[in-house]
Amino acid sequence: MVTNKKIFLASSQELEDDRRAFEIYVGRENKQWVSQGVFLELVLWEDFLDAMSRTRLQDQYKRAIRDCDLFVMLVANKVGRYTAEEFATAFGHFQATNRPFLFTYFKEQTGKPAEIPPEDQRSVREFREKLDQLGHFPTPYSNTDALLRHFDGQLDKLAAAGFVELRREAPVSAAVSAQKVKVGKRGVSIVGDNPGKISTGDTYHYDQRRIYQVAAQAGASAAELRRGYLDWLSRRANELPLLAADSGRPVQLASVYTALLTRHARDEVHGGRGQAHQRPSAFGERDRQAAPRQSALEALDEERLLVLMGGPGSGKTTFLNFVALCMAGELLGGQPTSLPLLCQPLPVDDSDQARAAASKEKTPEPQRWRHGALLPVRVLLRDFAASLPPPGTSLADGALWTFIVGQLPAPLARYPDELQRELLTAGGLILLDGLDEVPDALRRREQVKQAVQDFAAIHPRCRFLVTSRTYAYQRQDWKLDGFAERELLPFTRGQIERFIDSWYAHLANDLCRLTGSDASGRAALLKRATQRPELRELAERPLLLTLMARLQSKGGGSLPENREELYAQSVDMLLDEWEGLKLRRDADGQPIVSEPSLGEWLKARRESIREQLDQLAYQAHRQQPQLTGTADIRQSALIDALYAASSDPDVRLKRLEEYPCATAPGCSPRTAKGSTSSRTVRSRNTSPPATSPVSTTPIR
Repeated sequence: MVTNKKIFLASSQELEDDRRAFEIYVGRENKQWVSQGVFLELVLWEDFLDAMSRTRLQDQYKRAIRDCDLFVMLVANKVGRYTAEEFATAFGHFQATNRPFLFTYFKEQTGKPAEIPPEDQRSVREFREKLDQLGHFPTPYSNTDALLRHFDGQLDKLAAAGFVELRREAPVSAAVSAQKVKVGKRGVSIVGDNPGKISTGDTYHYDQRRIYQVAAQAGASAAELRRGYLDWLSRRANELPLLAADSGRPVQLASVYTALLTRHARDEVHGGRGQAHQRPSAFGERDRQAAPRQSALEALDEERLLVLMGGPGSGKTTFLNFVALCMAGELLGGQPTSLPLLCQPLPVDDSDQARAAASKEKTPEPQRWRHGALLPVRVLLRDFAASLPPPGTSLADGALWTFIVGQLPAPLARYPDELQRELLTAGGLILLDGLDEVPDALRRREQVKQAVQDFAAIHPRCRFLVTSRTYAYQRQDWKLDGFAERELLPFTRGQIERFIDSWYAHLANDLCRLTGSDASGRAALLKRATQRPELRELAERPLLLTLMARLQSKGGGSLPENREELYAQSVDMLLDEWEGLKLRRDADGQPIVSEPSLGEWLKARRESIREQLDQLAYQAHRQQPQLTGTADIRQSALIDALYAASSDPDVRLKRLEEYPCATAPGCSPRTAKGSTSSRTVRSRNTSPPATSPVSTTPIR
């Protein structure tokens, strides 16, 4: 059986030679692809009949675009009206369904600017600006050879990522032997186990989807089930929810992660819990100099039971996910996400003159990790708490284990026994995220603490990492018996610059959204911007630095001049995504249904929703006992605010309760029931100056 994959090619008539070269390329490639069970069907506007009006033809083009798997657009000296419409159709359909994949190529100017009509120059300029606003990054090319070489590499990457299922001559069992598949210049795709090291270039692609499919077979062995589990876990750990709405191939955690620094919890440093309460926010400059720094990984290496604390956006969850990703990658073998990546040296902070000087004299030391690759198990504690019986009810034995088993996808239904056996005999790494972020925290606290501590007692061979916000863990009786504590430090200058370099290198080298020179220029601009006094403190928070990078990427290289405008633009960007269509996906990541935006659900204007959220955030921060930390917003208050934003009499409170559940995979309106008065959501205060207007962060 041959799978058909459609490629729509859009461009103006001026690029007729490039279009013809592309058509010849696809024809030649099909000789190779058909033998592997895939036919590439190129859809060209020349193939449509001209027997009807152009308007009617354009409707046919749009239908063809929505039916395609890949959309390729070529631009040179002008962007015609219909070409722009075709891109808009493809981009809109991608946002709604995650297809077609979009590739936009800009050919270097083929004529002198003076020879190009002003209206054509304007059309290209306006289209570039539109792409910047959408966050879609075009690829430049100088000639057809460069165009075809780049697209050929993109096809190989898509194949390696599971975009198409290539026919293989070997039986399924062959997935446990190492094979090489062409993936472009200096790249290699690893299929199955690889007992040794493979070093062939800069770009690696691992056929993880193939591993997952092997695990789903009825006769899968324990080893194949384990590999399927590691694949499933690593794909989820590598996701960056904040960047999920970016067009094109998403940014990957493994490519932008920056190692984090910690210090001992403030209770130990300041000599008592009472003193710690006086300063629950991020460390000041004096604190940073007072205590020795330790990487988060080395703290995890040192402590078998560890609570990692930090403020909102400090990188707690990111570190936990990166550890899970690298452990899984090491156990799978042959992946770039492995222990060497996890242990890479810390960024050198040039402001630390002694350390900077030492780093020039010898090779920086990797971070310490002495426990090898441990089988990771990741749990979102807010989801676990939501599955518990009502507060006050006794907790069933093994509640946390029952939840872990229930989270596994159907193809891994036979894996829990083997997973439990390995955790009990060989050990593993239990990663528990968001201890303090459970719903109805005041009444659920003892249940969650009991479940965590019972699980730790039953699994003495496992290491445990628990994350929590600092103020909550130290002040709300969340303390876990026998667990050591570390607190994340803000980014140093070296960490800020490492993140910026990684971000733009990823956009240029892996995602092909920028040229090398453009990426270097934007990185330099962002580094200078983050040295400005009004933005320096914000850049020390990983979440806010990520928002800055996204804003600059979407804005063509510029950033707001002050923090108030930065907040405002960040909120607008996040609201755009929050208001977009919500997709549910199956176990393979394929979209299965789209959900309406909140505005559509409420039948309310975005401006009305924003106005109500602004008021809600203002009241939350005004009622906050301290200027720093996190303000709690009751769910009942949020529902009241959203109800007020809608002028439609058909919108009822029950409908508002069901909306967050309806947009969450695996949830039904029945699971949304409960006492809304006791639930809280968080509005995170990043400590703007007193003169700053209050901005809201979309609540998820």
